[in-house]
Amino acid sequence: MIAIIDYEARRRLAELSRHFASGLITNDEFVDKVRFGKEPGLHDVHFYGLWPLYDDFITHRLKDKWALTEEGRAWVARVILFLRSGMPYQYPIATGLRAIPVMLLSLVTLGWFGKFWLRRQRRGGDESVWPFYSRADYEAALRNPVYLAGAQTPNTSLERTREG
Repeated sequence: MIAIIDYEARRRLAELSRHFASGLITNDEFVDKVRFGKEPGLHDVHFYGLWPLYDDFITHRLKDKWALTEEGRAWVARVILFLRSGMPYQYPIATGLRAIPVMLLSLVTLGWFGKFWLRRQRRGGDESVWPFYSRADYEAALRNPVYLAGAQTPNTSLERTREG
């Protein structure tokens, strides 16, 4: 199976994530602007990587009492690095309709089943560098960081297209 990589949707999600993590936009603005495009794995990256960072019921920025911890900033940086890496999302898709039974069982087991199921879904990959599948992929992306070294990834041409 050939992995679909939607470079434009990834670029947009990475930019929105940067703006949200730095406190430039609120959680509501972030959610309103998120688009997943054609890549199935982007929903998982958002759901497991970014959605836990904010409250759905209160409008806020990631500042003051909502500010990210050092660990949280590192987490978001890794998600953004993945989004800009051009590497495929290699984990099984864990969101969507297939996740409904998992959510129901998680509710009944007070979250235990969801954690168990997600660990089983991600076996084979290195969870310490998620959403990258392996440490080697993560380290390769670290050697070519888009935001620190200029546009050097397969999506270079997308840098020239700016949203208006």
